[in-house]
Amino acid sequence: MALYFENRGFKVFSQNKKWFGVEVDLIVIYQDQYWLVEVKSLSYEWQLPYRVHKNQKNRLKKVLACFQDYFDKAALVYFAFVEPSGRVLFLKLEDLE
Repeated sequence: MALYFENRGFKVFSQNKKWFGVEVDLIVIYQDQYWLVEVKSLSYEWQLPYRVHKNQKNRLKKVLACFQDYFDKAALVYFAFVEPSGRVLFLKLEDLE
């Protein structure tokens, strides 16, 4: 698992993960009061986005939990959340209760 900063947020991915034979990244971004969860492939022009309002943390937790079947569970234990102020929080999935 690796975390690194991008202009629009933090990217969380499981390196060299293949989903149905395609290498993909899992990206979680907080932007404009919404969590954007994307499964994205750089090899193809393809992505599967989920948009969850900031107050729907239980829904976000369910969306992320769905991906645990496809991604290394360790890649989803921690993810980064960038608040509008720019402050960065590292959260665990269970913190979203």
